[in-house]
Amino acid sequence: MNAAPSSAAAAAWRIPESGIDEVLSCTVLVVSMPRNPPIWMVATAAVVVMSQSCGTSSEGAASEGARADSIFRGDLRRSGVVSVRPVRTLRGLRWRFRAARGIAATPALADGIVYVGDLSGALHAVEAASGREVWSFQADEEISSPPAVIDGTLYFGTGDGTVYALDSRSRQLRWEFRTGAKVGSSPVAVDGTVYFGSNDRHIYAVDANSGKQKWKVATGKPVWASPTIAGEVLYCGSTDGFVYAIALATGGTLWKTRVGENIRSTAALGDGVLHVGSTDGHLHALSASNGRQLWSFETGGPVHAPVARADGVAYVASLDGRVYAVSAADGSRVWAYQTASEIHNGPTVAGDVVYVRSYDGHLYAFDAASGDLLWRFETREPWGSGPAAGDGLVLFGASDAILYALQ
Repeated sequence: MNAAPSSAAAAAWRIPESGIDEVLSCTVLVVSMPRNPPIWMVATAAVVVMSQSCGTSSEGAASEGARADSIFRGDLRRSGVVSVRPVRTLRGLRWRFRAARGIAATPALADGIVYVGDLSGALHAVEAASGREVWSFQADEEISSPPAVIDGTLYFGTGDGTVYALDSRSRQLRWEFRTGAKVGSSPVAVDGTVYFGSNDRHIYAVDANSGKQKWKVATGKPVWASPTIAGEVLYCGSTDGFVYAIALATGGTLWKTRVGENIRSTAALGDGVLHVGSTDGHLHALSASNGRQLWSFETGGPVHAPVARADGVAYVASLDGRVYAVSAADGSRVWAYQTASEIHNGPTVAGDVVYVRSYDGHLYAFDAASGDLLWRFETREPWGSGPAAGDGLVLFGASDAILYALQ
């Protein structure tokens, strides 16, 4: 297992004590190293070069990871994988955007625009290239779910149980749908229907054009997880400890399997296997066809975060402060890395890099195969959103109400 860096092995990049604005007037260069260096080398070989002037380029506004759609965790299967050029070597902060209040929900990036909600209820559309705000929309309560952009419509949920559908370009409200409690689940739209969970203990299907309910399925407790979809089936965990398989067309329950006392984790699906974390401290692998448990992997603490799955490996973060890479085939450990605090946000995979946000105030980047630390960025803010990846760009929000864009 890789050890956490000592105080001598400081972050390759951090917010200076004199304030974040100082970051914008410097360039950071990191000397290249062997592909899989020991952890101490990451720190001791890093050389930071300051220059008196450097700007934020505004070129390529529509090319920063531009995609027609942006779905939480990358795709319908919630793989946590984004097909963009990763940031293996951190050059520094490209820009920062200040929201009205803290940012807890992972941003979405589509067609050169970053969509991010904050705890004041403001949804901001920000240029990915420059950090300039294009527009904002004010909801009635905090934005608690990661936004999704699908076929030109922006979907997100709020603390009062409302799901909003906006035109992603003009911010015009298309419809809103009220559930009975907070919505932390990120909506997803497939074939004219929007699916999401609510803390009112239901999973919903809503018409994407009208916002009218098609069906809802009751679970035993609140639903924090976001639905995972493959073929004609929706999979979603509930804090009642069950994972549900539901027919998209009818809302009929195909199977349900208990895998702990509380599931907040969004499941990742690959090769017919669901990988989902539980507060019982395990990563569980379930057959997508019948819900049968195939294996489980024990972490050192509860798992609240979504799971990522790429190239035969499942990546999971735990409240024990570790991020684990686990063989998707048999549940054996590939590598693990200990951070200094709990991890509530799911790993994001871009190419051969895994990004993870820890409550120790750092965003980490690891080599996906070896688990070697490539870099870490310090904000000194304990909580915030999970990372979103663009082409050569990493985005995340923090409790200081700042949306950070790293390059």
